[in-house]
Amino acid sequence: MELRGYQGNEGYRRGRGTAGKYEHFKHIIGQRAEAMSKGVTEEEISSWVEELSKANRSVACADPDLAAMETEQVEKRSERYMATSLGNLSTDKPEGFNRFMMTQLNGIASLMTRRTKIEQSTILINNYDVDVQAFSEPGMNWGQLKSSETYASFFDAEIELRSVAGHNKHENPPTDHQQGGTGIMGVGEMLEYWRTPSTDWRGLGRWTSVCLEGSPIHRSRIVSAYCPGKSRAKGWGRIYQQHLRYIQQHGLDTNPYALFCDDLVNQLKRWTSQGDRIILLMDANEHILTGNLTSRLTDSMTGLDLEEISNRAWDYEEPNTFIDGRKPIDGV
Repeated sequence: MELRGYQGNEGYRRGRGTAGKYEHFKHIIGQRAEAMSKGVTEEEISSWVEELSKANRSVACADPDLAAMETEQVEKRSERYMATSLGNLSTDKPEGFNRFMMTQLNGIASLMTRRTKIEQSTILINNYDVDVQAFSEPGMNWGQLKSSETYASFFDAEIELRSVAGHNKHENPPTDHQQGGTGIMGVGEMLEYWRTPSTDWRGLGRWTSVCLEGSPIHRSRIVSAYCPGKSRAKGWGRIYQQHLRYIQQHGLDTNPYALFCDDLVNQLKRWTSQGDRIILLMDANEHILTGNLTSRLTDSMTGLDLEEISNRAWDYEEPNTFIDGRKPIDGV
């Protein structure tokens, strides 16, 4: 199995350690420059020229001591991004095993950002021979795209890919950008078992699911979910505000966090009652072991009795999922 990357960019078959990441970043930048040379719009050129002009003006007016401090801060932050991997997953996949990968995309609507993140996903999929990629927050307003423009279509692949993605269908801003969303992509031979892809029944893009069916009595339901959390983030386009508007428009007596928790738990119960085995890959926006939602998911009294398994790779110290966070909020 081999993916080549985005729009003809050559993929990788083996990974790089921390020592090679700098060279890898240079490689991606070089590929982006090459992609630009193949043709860009006048609007993109104008935007880049303006950004470059602003940067040049800022540098020309900057105090030397301030510039040195900024450089030091950038270097320190870069070191934080170079975190060591959790666990020791081998690149060689044992015979008879399937691999599922969860990716927090944090927005791919902008063309250049999309190219970079699809390239990075390509490397991981190739490295670890991934069969299914679950992703959250693509930040795409799929309603503005053609039906043929799917997440899977962003990859340049030698094998078949198939994807399903959910977004807030109740709002359709005149742009490709819309915060939030979830999705799942199947790779190669896994598509033989790919059945009944679906999205959040409220049309908010809070989760996406696919049933992998080997036989009518052996079904595994893969679910990619994003919880809006309890933080009442301001800003018209923020996920919390999108869901809050839905609640107000439908006269519901709840809040985005409670609505998500109740809806997801009830949906999972329906799936398990029909015999589906659940694999939930979720950005919970709360502690993945001790949070309110995750406690409901793992409680046998709810009828779900799920087990969080990613913590097995933590060793003796809990990781912070977000670079500026303090706790693990993504889990399986």
